[in-house]
Amino acid sequence: VGSTAVQVTSAERTRVLGQPVFLNDVYYASEIEEICLVDESQFTLTMANQGTPLTFMHQECDAIVQSIIHIRTRWELSQPDSIPQHTKIRPKDVPGTLLNIALLNLGSSDPSLRSAAYNLLCALTCTFNLKIEGQLLETSGLCIPANNTLFIVSISKTLAANEPHLTLEFLEECISGFSKSSKSATHLT
Repeated sequence: VGSTAVQVTSAERTRVLGQPVFLNDVYYASEIEEICLVDESQFTLTMANQGTPLTFMHQECDAIVQSIIHIRTRWELSQPDSIPQHTKIRPKDVPGTLLNIALLNLGSSDPSLRSAAYNLLCALTCTFNLKIEGQLLETSGLCIPANNTLFIVSISKTLAANEPHLTLEFLEECISGFSKSSKSATHLT
């Protein structure tokens, strides 16, 4: 047991490419999922991406298990507190996620991003048959004003009234995106 890994060397030689060799496996602390002391002379290690636990027998099992627990704990403590969790997007989440992206980017200071966001909003309306009551017309070269908060709020209200099934997933997206949004876009959230 080292400072960051457990090294296991086979007791007997195994033939590899016709040559008898000792096998040497290294399991890093990050790969160790579970350590279980079976009795005074036996313990098991469950490793990530391995189906069955590895079983070991030794006279000093307790000391070995404690050492392995120690390196695993040290590794866990060295990891950042907040590991970003990327949730998997499901097909039903697509309209709310893309609506959130479009509406947030409509308030961008970049004119080309505002234009792309508007075109995305138009495409979403057509693709998902959103009832926005003919407020959007997709065109090329359209200039979207930088101060369009009233337009964004109007679209949001219309969607909330006509597409209530999108409200929950849209709110979930807004909440998760709020901390990642720029200060200028947070007023739209």
